[in-house]
Formats: sequence, structure tokens, C-alpha cells
Amino acid sequence: YVARADGTNPAKITDNASQSPVWSPDSSRIAYTTADGALHATRADGANPAELADNAWPWRVPVWSPDGSRIAYLKTSQPTSGPGPGGPGLRVLVGVVGIDGGERLDLPTRHIVPQPGCVSYSFEFSWRLNGIRLHVHTSFYC
Repeated sequence: YVARADGTNPAKITDNASQSPVWSPDSSRIAYTTADGALHATRADGANPAELADNAWPWRVPVWSPDGSRIAYLKTSQPTSGPGPGGPGLRVLVGVVGIDGGERLDLPTRHIVPQPGCVSYSFEFSWRLNGIRLHVHTSFYC
């Protein structure tokens, strides 16, 4: 749902169990993930919903590029073994997709979620204002 700041005029924008909604820079669209791992974007009034990717990590906030043309999102991770930060675990991948559903990029990172023993971890990423670079930060609580 979206509503005015005072809670009035609520409007349902999706029938999906949406999570981590985030407004586009110009407030015309909303991106969100679903429990089944899909990344969606819709107009702020719920019109023209579109699935942009089917491999998003649920419960992680997608991040709009400064110009609103692309969305970065945390992808489902790939198992890894051997040396690395924390040893074996899951490699963190960041996906970038255009809001028109066109070009998709997979950006591998050096970040690994150690397994087992980590009870909590967080990921944050943000675009530089020029929209060219993306910063990824991870925190682990093992």
C-alpha cells in the first residue's frame, strides 16, 4: 500500500507479498522484492507492474541509480569453498538491471558470507552520484 503521510488515502499497489519497497529518485515508481526472490518495479499508483529479475535476495532493499534508470539489488548468492574472507560460504553478487527490463549486469564482489557460525550479517550498497560506480559494504556477526 501507499498512502499520504498522514495515513489517509491508502492505495494497494501490488497483490504480491512485497518486501523492502523503495521509491525512485523522482518518486514516480516503487521497486521491491518478493518472498520468492523476484525484483519488481511499478508506478507509484500501482500501474504497469513489471518483474525485472527473478533472482533477487528477499528482504534486501534494492537501490535506484541517481537518474532512476537502473536498479541494483542483492542477488541470490553462490556457494564457494576454499580460502577467502571467512573461508567457505556464500559469495555476494550484485545485479543491476534497467527499469525497462533490458540490460542486466552481474557484478561479482569479493565479499563472502561465512558459513556456518554467522548468526547475522548485513549488506549495504549505494551508487555514486554520477551513477557509474557502486559501493558495497558488508558486516558479519559471527
